[in-house]
Amino acid sequence: RRIRDPRLKSVKTELGRKSHTQIEVMYLDGVVDPELPMEVLRRLNMIDIDSVLATGIIEESLMDCPRSPLPQLIHTERPDRFAMYMADGRVGILIDGIPIALVVPASFAEFMKVTGDSSMHFTFSSMLSVMRYLALIVSVYVPAVYVAVAMYHQEMIPTRLLLSIISAKQDVPFSTGLEVIGMLVALELLQEARAVTGQPIVTELMNNEHIHLFEDAHVDMIQIGARNMQNFE
Repeated sequence: RRIRDPRLKSVKTELGRKSHTQIEVMYLDGVVDPELPMEVLRRLNMIDIDSVLATGIIEESLMDCPRSPLPQLIHTERPDRFAMYMADGRVGILIDGIPIALVVPASFAEFMKVTGDSSMHFTFSSMLSVMRYLALIVSVYVPAVYVAVAMYHQEMIPTRLLLSIISAKQDVPFSTGLEVIGMLVALELLQEARAVTGQPIVTELMNNEHIHLFEDAHVDMIQIGARNMQNFE
């Protein structure tokens, strides 16, 4: 319904000795690289399993580097996004009984975009894209810079801030590097727990003047004062 082009091609194949799952490979002829759909079909036909009940088996077979921890395929549940990818010259894969579509190939830039960007003026969508890249750079480099400065280049820290850091770490048995790694791991575990359980993430503050620090945090609820407000400043 979204692509009414006679060049839209669909090739069906079947996987699974027991499930006999229908797989549909879709692409726009003349837009996509002619070798890409053939390569996708070749890799799909090489899969020899009993049943296809999830996208993981197919995804592993389509990856160029199966051992890489980085995503190499795009997952989507939105028809409009699926159609946009095919219009850009990609190959879409639909699996009977699974509400998730796969798209190949994937690039790093695609994971920094959202579908809503195409619905906004290019100025605002460009600003949002720049902000996402800046946020990625900050999240990757700032912890490393903090550890390097706090552990090996204390002379770069202002005296008052350095004294505050030293006093805060006097009773802490862990190094600065372990603290930062533990904080990052804890945040990732919270995000995973939220995705799996669907439960809201709650954080606590002891002063309402600090609320602005959590405006961009991935939390659903902010509680002022812990344990029945007895810690409220």
